Amino acid sequence: MKWSKMLTDLFADASVAILNMTAVEVYDHPGLFRMEIRMLRAALVVMHALRLQVVDLLGAPVRAFALGIKTPGFLTHPLLQKTIGGGAAG
Repeated sequence: MKWSKMLTDLFADASVAILNMTAVEVYDHPGLFRMEIRMLRAALVVMHALRLQVVDLLGAPVRAFALGIKTPGFLTHPLLQKTIGGGAAG
């Protein structure tokens, strides 16, 4: 469960803090968006290697989020932008 929580915490958090940008700005930037997705996919690879399952958390459909991260960027980008714009992070 801690790793699933980490996935939600990684979502636009580190980049926002380091770059002093909003989550919307990070996800609007194509290069930064790719970096975010690579980071989240790497976390999923580590979870898989450790045989840890992604679980939903109260109020957070983390399994659906993880599935979305695995989809091609042209599909993932608009969905994550909508989530970010809705106040999920930033």
